[in-house]
Amino acid sequence: MLWGERDAYAAPEYADRIGAVTGARVVRLDCGHWWQRERPEASAEAFAAFWGGIEH
Repeated sequence: MLWGERDAYAAPEYADRIGAVTGARVVRLDCGHWWQRERPEASAEAFAAFWGGIEH
């Protein structure tokens, strides 16, 4: 899961709890709630790493 460190709607601790319950890896980005808009390059890098290094 991708989560913004400064998410004004849901604190990053929620991501940690959800990750622990579901077994999901949590990636925290230095941004707010809209990580895909605020940090598109970092988001793409996180997805590429998850999918096994797909070139973008």
